[in-house]
Amino acid sequence: MHWDAGITYSIKQLFSRPGHSIREFLEGKRVKHFSPVGLVLFLAGIYGVIAISAHLDLSTIKEESEEVRTVIHSFNEWSAHHYASTQLLILPFLTIASYLLFRKQGYNFFEHVILNTFITAQKIVVGFCFLPLLFWQQGTEQLQLIINVQFLTNTLFACWTYAQFFQHLSKTKAWLLGFVTQMLLFIQAILVLTVVIEVISWINWHKFI
Repeated sequence: MHWDAGITYSIKQLFSRPGHSIREFLEGKRVKHFSPVGLVLFLAGIYGVIAISAHLDLSTIKEESEEVRTVIHSFNEWSAHHYASTQLLILPFLTIASYLLFRKQGYNFFEHVILNTFITAQKIVVGFCFLPLLFWQQGTEQLQLIINVQFLTNTLFACWTYAQFFQHLSKTKAWLLGFVTQMLLFIQAILVLTVVIEVISWINWHKFI
């Protein structure tokens, strides 16, 4: 099995039977799969190169001060240049959320890492699908709407994956816990971003003192 065939197989599984496929991977059926971490690094690397080459700017805040807009623009630019690293940094937060909410299902923390690494790869593929729209609408008022739709799409795919993976839970409960997991990740991301912005603003302010 060549590496390119492994990538194609893993991506296909993530959009046809994601939860079942990931569970089988943990059970040892890994021959056809590509490494989940390798898959994230490969996809994120390509995404980052495209975003950088096309100068993609996802800044949507217009009403804030020039300083805040500058900080957010710098953060977005850094994220694009280090897209793979950013995705891997988000992974522990997602894993903590799913591990806490699904802790009664008998999977250890490392298995949750594998599960959420595949989900991260899934989100990056969804990101590729939205890239044309993001390029088209960057700098417009519709950009935030597209970002919101992308977030909703990622959330639905993730919930579907959790519902399949945790097969002993009822579909309703699995979808609900999956949704809460994604919301916890969103809240954590907002808190981290807020702290980063405040720290950068504090550093820049002290430069002029």
